[in-house]
Amino acid sequence: DAVQQLRDERLAAPSAFQALASGVETVLSESERRWQALADLSADWYWESDTQHRLSWVSGLAPLALLPGGNERALLGRRFDQINAFRPPPQGWGTLHERMVQHAPFKDLEFQVHSLGAPRWMAISGRPRRDAHGIATGYEGVGRDITERRLAHERLMASEQRWSMMTRLAADWYWQTDGEHRMLPLSSEQQQRFGAELAGHLVGRTRWDAHPHALTPPQWAQHRADLDAHRPFRSLQVGIDAEGGRTLWVSISGLPRFDAARRFIGYHGVGRDI
Repeated sequence: DAVQQLRDERLAAPSAFQALASGVETVLSESERRWQALADLSADWYWESDTQHRLSWVSGLAPLALLPGGNERALLGRRFDQINAFRPPPQGWGTLHERMVQHAPFKDLEFQVHSLGAPRWMAISGRPRRDAHGIATGYEGVGRDITERRLAHERLMASEQRWSMMTRLAADWYWQTDGEHRMLPLSSEQQQRFGAELAGHLVGRTRWDAHPHALTPPQWAQHRADLDAHRPFRSLQVGIDAEGGRTLWVSISGLPRFDAARRFIGYHGVGRDI
């Protein structure tokens, strides 16, 4: 009121307070414009809820694009579990409600959204919002469409399952070593093939330490030279002393492994009982 009164008095001398007030309003207006642009254009979207955990405000178009008709009325005034398009997360809505009742923050709660097109996935994070006296007045948080990440994870899991099935059914078996050429742990299927004692004897050791008599010294020297040079090798035949006094003849082939920085991290390959 005081600012407005000073502005209305046109005959009065220019006021420093009026200039300050105008400057503050200009800064706040510009800040609000930038915030609104960020909210509208960001891939993330922002939300607030009241003390009853009902959505009271959402930003941008991202959440509306996921809903049938893209209507804001489908969101505002409802809790997350009351929005028809939102399916419960794997652990149910109870965990979210419990944390919000306790005024505790939560992070990356994932749930499915059934919209007009294919189902999509969303993740939300939130924290309690408090007034100047520290009293909780609701929640504020962010949301993100994680459909692509979720689909990539599901494709990876499916690929892993197919790989696991193939390794169980294939005549060949898969192996890995670390950067010092020591054998990494074998799968349970491989342990059954070789026997627990033989598999345990090999893990954590190099082949020439675990089975020094499987090759002649010159043959081991040639093999170690290939490994040190990070060269692939194929159909190396070794004879391993197995249980019951028998010799287990296997043929192994391998390729060097490198990390993203092209640092050598070991070998991997296949073996076959011949």
